[in-house]
Amino acid sequence: MKKELKGITMAESLKMDFRVKHGQRWGKWSYDAKRLTLDYHTKEPRDSDNPASWFSLRDCCTASGVLDWIAHFNTCAWAGRKGMGDLLQALDEILGLYKLANLPNGERLDIEAHLKKRTKEGGKYG
Repeated sequence: MKKELKGITMAESLKMDFRVKHGQRWGKWSYDAKRLTLDYHTKEPRDSDNPASWFSLRDCCTASGVLDWIAHFNTCAWAGRKGMGDLLQALDEILGLYKLANLPNGERLDIEAHLKKRTKEGGKYG
């Protein structure tokens, strides 16, 4: 479920709590709550056991960790502009990029606790 952000202030957007669920999609990207990964699929139907590429969200506990993955996928020709836009949307809805970017220096996001809170059904995937 996507929430409309048009016409709201930055402060209001920070209070929004996006929920994600196992298998949720952003273009060719999907969230795997079992493995805590973001998967990229090139074929339909999407085979969650065999994505074309993936990365662990456990690597995204700091802003620099997220930026590293964004920079990596930006060098991949197959991702393209649409794929990069979808990746940014997924990362924002899953992690809350603004909040992550503004953690106090040296603080790390507890990914597993964060994702349990952000995943529908209280961390159960279904």
